[in-house]
Amino acid sequence: MDVYLDLSLLFLLIEIMVCIYGVELLMTYRYKRGMKITLILVNLILFFTIYLPFWVCISMFFILNILVFIMFNKKWIYEFCIFIILFFIINFLISLLTSKLKMLHIYLIISTAEGIFYSLLIPLFGFMLVVSSKLVDSLFHLHEYKTTCILTKENTKFALKAFYDSGNTLKYDNVPVVFCLKKSWNFSLDCPVEIEANGIGGRKIYQGYEALLSFGEKDENYFVYVALLDDVNSFHGCEMLLNAYLR
Repeated sequence: MDVYLDLSLLFLLIEIMVCIYGVELLMTYRYKRGMKITLILVNLILFFTIYLPFWVCISMFFILNILVFIMFNKKWIYEFCIFIILFFIINFLISLLTSKLKMLHIYLIISTAEGIFYSLLIPLFGFMLVVSSKLVDSLFHLHEYKTTCILTKENTKFALKAFYDSGNTLKYDNVPVVFCLKKSWNFSLDCPVEIEANGIGGRKIYQGYEALLSFGEKDENYFVYVALLDDVNSFHGCEMLLNAYLR
């Protein structure tokens, strides 16, 4: 089979970039530039496993990509699964649309010069992801309330998916209180404070912890108390409920 190596690598580059963007879109979390560059370089190098047996090709693809996700993200499993699913969906759909691209192991190969034009279908796939995401968000009115925040404590930082709760106006010592799933709390449980809250269910006492909270690339940090909950159904798929005073 004739292989346009440079065009096939360009095709793969666009595909990996769309997969990364798709993961960010679906997880409402932006990857650091270092992780993006590493994922792209690793997968471009992996392309040359087309000259090796199939089992070597697919094994290296899974192993090396898993290592990249583990290296940059402690909670890597969901992001990795979405990345892999998007990759194979794109390959499957495009292989159905044209005979100009051939599947070799797990990669689409451009075997004719005009096959490069089919790479334009990949950004179209990314555009469809954006439209679908916005449609779902507009139907459920949740997107504008979701964000990614960074908790800092004891010189350690963790990124968490958070949901703005306009009904949470709780303060302790005039400091906003946010709520976090206990299973997502990656810091020490030493030196808690008791935070009292009066709600519909009556008076409750929560264990709270001091922390700094920031959003995205912003340098501004908010001093907050983080109250831990075992499990709730109102986090809207997130790990933390924010405070109305942080809006």
